[in-house]
Amino acid sequence: IIREGVQVVILGRPNVGKSTLLNLLLREERAIVTPIPGTTRDVIEEVVNIRGLPVRLMDTAGLREGADTVEAIGLRFARERLKEAHLVLYVTDFSSCSEEDKAHLSTIRGKKVIVIINKTDLAADEEVERASAIFGKWRTVSLSALHERGVDVLEGAIFEEATGHSPRYGTAIDGGGDDLVITSVRHKAALEGACAAVKRGTEALSEGLSGEFLALELRGAIEKVGEITGEVTNDDILGEIFSHFCIGK
Repeated sequence: IIREGVQVVILGRPNVGKSTLLNLLLREERAIVTPIPGTTRDVIEEVVNIRGLPVRLMDTAGLREGADTVEAIGLRFARERLKEAHLVLYVTDFSSCSEEDKAHLSTIRGKKVIVIINKTDLAADEEVERASAIFGKWRTVSLSALHERGVDVLEGAIFEEATGHSPRYGTAIDGGGDDLVITSVRHKAALEGACAAVKRGTEALSEGLSGEFLALELRGAIEKVGEITGEVTNDDILGEIFSHFCIGK
């Protein structure tokens, strides 16, 4: 997941807003959206950053019987992508949630699933609650993709299902909370090294040791950060930090 990103497949019946959802998460008009069912026939793949997590989104052809030849090929591609997926976003329209949706969901095994009840801008609260109750065993998120309502909740749910952490937690350094997840093992190791060096320097300072010990640790911390940014450590940084210290006395 860290190297290639989370593989997320968008599934659902035709014309429930799958492509609109893709465009919403990408913040751009990537997929063609029309009122005509079956507009999407091939798999559209794009990578997006969600709360610091690389996510590969895959929009697929609508699930339905009696698809024409081209659409049937698109459905076969969708099933192939489903095998690779870490997470499934199953999109449905609040006004047409049915046993057919549950039948499609029951065929998805060994995958985490978020059911997205779309077009809630057209529904009263009690109608949305009734639709959610149909999918009691699956996690549900209410959304209006057209009006961009509920996207923050959805992104939080994607992050949580993909990482096992709350969006307010992430894979923070030293167990602290953070809004973002560190998605590179190398970056995480470098940041942990920088934190450790700063901690050692702080301890040296509190113990009354020479400022040279602090300078040594801060230089190490800066070098660790430089491993991420690609910048070469500049001695002027240390010069500025220690402009108020009298070192070596």
